[in-house]
Amino acid sequence: MIKVDLIVFVLLVLFASCKSEKKEEISTEETTLDSMGYMVPSQKESGIVSNNSDSNFVSKNIRADKKLQKVEDFDVFLSQFVEDSTFRYSRIKFPIEGFNSDSEANRDNYVWTKEDWEFYFEEDKNYKKNENIISEVSVQKSVATWRLYIADSGYDVNYQFGLNANKWYLISYSYKNF
Repeated sequence: MIKVDLIVFVLLVLFASCKSEKKEEISTEETTLDSMGYMVPSQKESGIVSNNSDSNFVSKNIRADKKLQKVEDFDVFLSQFVEDSTFRYSRIKFPIEGFNSDSEANRDNYVWTKEDWEFYFEEDKNYKKNENIISEVSVQKSVATWRLYIADSGYDVNYQFGLNANKWYLISYSYKNF
């Protein structure tokens, strides 16, 4: 009888320890969302370690870091976005919000569909052929802006991109031609 009790006790201890390890592994993969709904790594994923002397925590933290993808280089992304239509449409989730100076009804809160955006993008992608068009890129942590404009002309186009799972996506498009 004592042997059976001892075996049951050992099995319960093993079962309990296995369960607690799974909880720790799941917690290393937690992420949070910023105010725009884009993924932000937790402290564990970003490699920030507090004054915790537990060596298991540090080794699990290193494993979590290996799972993280490197943030996509914006210049490489933008070049591919302009040149490759299949890639471009994989990085746009229509409809997108923005501004359209050509709209009769709702300029300020314009909602771009794939069809009307395609029409405007055909001109934008040829910006290198027009020497008057100035191209500017601004990249911050999780938002990037690509601006095409002609100085003192009223022509001003802005693309706003956001990071989602370390990849850039078009989140807003603004077309002004006054």
